[in-house]
Amino acid sequence: MIFRGILFVPIPNRLVKFVEKEKMVTKDLFQFVLDSNICIEKINFPFLPQGEYHSILTALQYFSNICISSSGPENMEITDKNANKETALKSLCNLLGINLKNTVAFGDAQNDKKMLYAAGVGVAVANAKEEVLKIADCITLKRRGWGWLFY
Repeated sequence: MIFRGILFVPIPNRLVKFVEKEKMVTKDLFQFVLDSNICIEKINFPFLPQGEYHSILTALQYFSNICISSSGPENMEITDKNANKETALKSLCNLLGINLKNTVAFGDAQNDKKMLYAAGVGVAVANAKEEVLKIADCITLKRRGWGWLFY
């Protein structure tokens, strides 16, 4: 990936293959956005070097129409401000006629926080980020991604 003219390496080969197969990769994101005639759902920076997250966050803080979140320390996700898990949960409840108070949501990272606040019960898995553990109504087991089974 090239960001601000810098090539970031190395990226593990298995991750490169995943990205090449599943995602659209561009060497010049800014030019791609200007030139494309497509609706961009999400911009994901999956392998940010330490310190770059805060540099990008500082540069983007003045854009009120975007939502910046993360599911890990080297990851940044940029979407429309209304494209988040909280909005998805509310939309689904509205569509199905379910009161938000009657929902349970599970999460472990920053990008789950709004959803956990919105849900009737917000559950964090034991290995969640500290900021998520603090806002959760309760905490379940870690269990390698299967903690929700033990709620």
